[in-house]
Parts: sequence; structure tokens; C-alpha cells
Amino acid sequence: METRPPDNFDYFALAKKRRDQAQSYWKDIYADFDTDMRLVAGDQWRTSDRAAREQAGRPALQFNRQAQNVQMLVNTIRQNKPAIRVNPKSDSTVEEAKYFQGIIRHIEYASQADMCRENAAEYSIGGGFGFYRITTEYASDDSFDLDIFIRRIADPKTVLFDPNVMQPDFSDARWCQVWEYM
Repeated sequence: METRPPDNFDYFALAKKRRDQAQSYWKDIYADFDTDMRLVAGDQWRTSDRAAREQAGRPALQFNRQAQNVQMLVNTIRQNKPAIRVNPKSDSTVEEAKYFQGIIRHIEYASQADMCRENAAEYSIGGGFGFYRITTEYASDDSFDLDIFIRRIADPKTVLFDPNVMQPDFSDARWCQVWEYM
């Protein structure tokens, strides 16, 4: 039986506490992500090392081989597009599975899910992690009908997962926050 928090429960304080906890835990991983993405962008030298070499009159050549490897893998994903498949289980029929498969296909098409997955894959391959999300939005301003969409997350570092996860796919996370800068 689930218990409700008291009426005066401070959700903002809990969100801030979780944010601080997650940011301190994932800080080193996010720093490595920045380094990896800088390498993919072709910036192979630390600023101090480059300045020292240039001051000494030595060349600081760059050979960006990371970007072509990342693009090769992303193009493989573009050619072999991942998609959600519905298989009938014990008490459902093949017709029901086809019905739900059609709904999912419509959601993927309306959301441009391929672009969302490619964006997440590019960050995952280049920096180690990338995300997209499944969300609901109102169909119109004067309706309470909700539509399901798959949306990209442009900056993977805005996603803060529960630091106590144990599963590699984060399926045991008790909470996750997605921050948006305004």
C-alpha cells in the first residue's frame, strides 16, 4: 500500500536535494563526456599544452580521426533503424499486437523518432551516453486529450539519474530528473 506525503511536503526541496546528490555523483562522468566530445570535435590539445607549444614555436597539429569513426557508427544505425516491436503474449492475439504496433508506428512517425535516436546514438558513441524521452503533450489548447511523443534531449548532461542505480540500463532507477535551462 502506497502512502501519500503530507499536504505540506516540500517537493522543491526534495528535487534540489536529489539534483545536488546526482550532480556530485555524476560530476566526473560528465567531465569525461566533455573531454570525449571535445576530441570528437577535433580539439585534441589542452589549452595550456597548445599555448606552451605555440609559445615555444613548436607545431600543434591535429588529426581528427574520432569524428569519422563516430559518423561511421551513426550511419550504421541510420541504415539499420531500431524500432519497437510488439509480440503477442499468452492471452493476447496477433491482431491486438498488430493494432498496438500500428499505434507505436504512428507515434514514432509523428515524433520523428529516428532523429531522436540518431541524436542519442551520436552522443552515446562520441561521449559515452545519450538520451531521448517519451512524453505526453496536450493535443490542443482547448482539449484534455493527450498525445504521446518521443522527444530528443539536446544536452545529455541535463539528465540526472538516481546515483544508486545498479543495472547497466538504469531500469532500477527510482527517479530521474531532466533539467531545462531557461
